[in-house]
Amino acid sequence: MRSSDGGLRLESADWRVAAEVKADGHISLADAHAVALAAETDATLVVGADDDFDELPVGVDVTRFRDEGV
Repeated sequence: MRSSDGGLRLESADWRVAAEVKADGHISLADAHAVALAAETDATLVVGADDDFDELPVGVDVTRFRDEGV
C-alpha cells in the first residue's frame, strides 16, 4: 500500500518470524518485527548502539548509526 505522504510503502513482517526473534532474547516486540522484516526482504537493518542486535536467531545484516548508547 502506498501512502500519499512522501511515497512510503507499508510492509508487515511474518508474525512467526517476529515471535521467534522475540522469544530468543531481550528484544522489544517492535524491534523483533523490524528484524523479521529485514530478514524476509534481505534488507540491512539500521540500528543504534543497543546490544540487543548482537546475536539474532535469524540471518540479517545490521549496520549501526552510532557507537555509544543513549
